[in-house]
Amino acid sequence: MLRAGLQPVLIAIAQVLAFYAANVGEFPPGAVVRSLACVSGAALVLWLLLLRPVGDARKAALVASAVAFLFWSSSSLLLRTGSGPLGLAAMLSLWCFALPALGLWIARTERGLRPLGWIVDAAAVAGVVVPLLTIVPAVLASLEPDRHGELPRTPGEAAVGLDRRPDVYLIVLDAYGRDDELAEHFGLERGLGAQLRERGFYVAAGSRTNYSTTPHSLASLLNFDLLQNLTPRVTEPLLGRLICRNRFARFLRGKGYRFVTYATGMTISECHNADEFVEPPTQLSLLGIELRPEPFERGLLSWTPLDGLLRWSEMLSPYTRHRQRVLYALADVARHARDPSPAFVFMHVISPHEPFVFGSTGEDVSPHREPFQFNRIFADPYEPREAGRVGPEYARRYRAQAVYLAGRVVDAVDGILRDSREPPIIIVQSDHGPYGFSPDVRQARFAILNAYFLPGGSAGSWLYPTISPVNSLRMVLNRYFGFRLPLRPDVSFRSDWLAPNIFVRVPRPPVADGGGGRGAAAEAARARP
Repeated sequence: MLRAGLQPVLIAIAQVLAFYAANVGEFPPGAVVRSLACVSGAALVLWLLLLRPVGDARKAALVASAVAFLFWSSSSLLLRTGSGPLGLAAMLSLWCFALPALGLWIARTERGLRPLGWIVDAAAVAGVVVPLLTIVPAVLASLEPDRHGELPRTPGEAAVGLDRRPDVYLIVLDAYGRDDELAEHFGLERGLGAQLRERGFYVAAGSRTNYSTTPHSLASLLNFDLLQNLTPRVTEPLLGRLICRNRFARFLRGKGYRFVTYATGMTISECHNADEFVEPPTQLSLLGIELRPEPFERGLLSWTPLDGLLRWSEMLSPYTRHRQRVLYALADVARHARDPSPAFVFMHVISPHEPFVFGSTGEDVSPHREPFQFNRIFADPYEPREAGRVGPEYARRYRAQAVYLAGRVVDAVDGILRDSREPPIIIVQSDHGPYGFSPDVRQARFAILNAYFLPGGSAGSWLYPTISPVNSLRMVLNRYFGFRLPLRPDVSFRSDWLAPNIFVRVPRPPVADGGGGRGAAAEAARARP
């Protein structure tokens, strides 16, 4: 039999491991450490507190295990019975009557509880071992060396580039649509593209994303190739490695650049391996430790009775922390322009993508009473009412958030241009377009913002209106770092989080190129790689 105090500890940590196993591709292993420590300590303390009133170590362990089991099962009970009076009455009955009655019976019974103890011991061990069968292979796979290729040798250095080493800023705005799409579907007549064009950016008027989901799009962008060319099989752990150990950052690091990234709240784009990983200062901390639940912890707590408390506390709300991450990143990014050492700054801003937390003037419109979700579009009231149209509620909230975000991005760009020691390279683009369309919301996600500030000549002479993210960094490497990389076809694929290795080609609709054409270099790259 297990030692008495170990049984409730295993029961407590089993749910943490089970939740991590179900989301192993979305969170790094370190995300579970604090949760495991907290639940283990709480279970052990509860067992110690029960020792004296119960009078027996094994009996105290059984009572503590029952408390832990009910703690993790409360939300499941509410889901089955509903969150109305019936569900609340059922949960209160369990906590106030059934659990005390069970504890009293265990404490007073004279019968041997050894068989029951064996059953609970077996359940505790199985609850730990089963999720580990999923977690361990996934973690080992994440430690595998990169096999997605290195850059070819540099044939020569361009006139602008290695000698001057301009800072490189890659700002990805999640779900920011192309200006023409925003005008047509959201009534936003002056999008961010127009504002950046006024500041000397080349804005690709017909740009489309290569992949319709964030991980696929970011991985392709940062490794400047189609995923089908990078690996024979795409998995969630591999996408995370492609993003945070990307070829572009590795190359620039070899040339003396610092790799800088910002916290996002979406683990797959939080690159803690960067030379500088920037997070907002803790505003609710003890001894420098952030007390507000992190994304993994918040998801875990949603299965407990503490979920209601967190929903009613704006201070603890994950929406509050999400607002802080967006605002801090955009306010802080210009700081790197004043650093004498060159930097590659990769900033993934999860906005104007849901959750909708900004009004048009920046006011807090967060749904603090609702569970934190990055994708609520598939649930009412955001669903469109007519086929081929944007849902009115989604359109209103998205437009307001996009308006406010555009202002903050323009401020950040102005700060970078003002403070840079020499003209920087700035790319502002989105990973995919907005949701909100019917009958198929994913079809509308391909038209994206794609804007370039490139020093040393007219970018319009070598960029082209339909350039897609897969060619963005290829152009930079060719123009500023002496490479002669062939351009990839500007193709688009439907991709999916749940089936990361399945791609469905989406034909490009006719797009006017504004007379700019694709350019000779792009025409030469039409053939499939």
